Amino acid sequence: VYTADEWQTLSANYNALSISQRSGATSLIFMNAAECSPDKQFRFALTPFLLQYAGIDREVMIVGRAGQAEIWDQAHYAAFEQESLTPEKLLASLEAIGL
Repeated sequence: VYTADEWQTLSANYNALSISQRSGATSLIFMNAAECSPDKQFRFALTPFLLQYAGIDREVMIVGRAGQAEIWDQAHYAAFEQESLTPEKLLASLEAIGL
């Protein structure tokens, strides 16, 4: 999650790239970006593309991850969590961050 100033800096940096540098993965970062602002009840409306991309049907999980939040389809998150929470993967993750 970026502040408006950080997003503006990223956008300016992207626009400063040559046309050839804008292709590929770098352009994918920006081509599907959408500004999402909460309403008065602090609800967010996501674009149909983002819903489809994330595979979100109805039930969602909002997951905190190192200073940012991710929105997951509840069933997809449950499958990811089950796959990821093995002793081997947990140990590897802890070692990777120096614990």
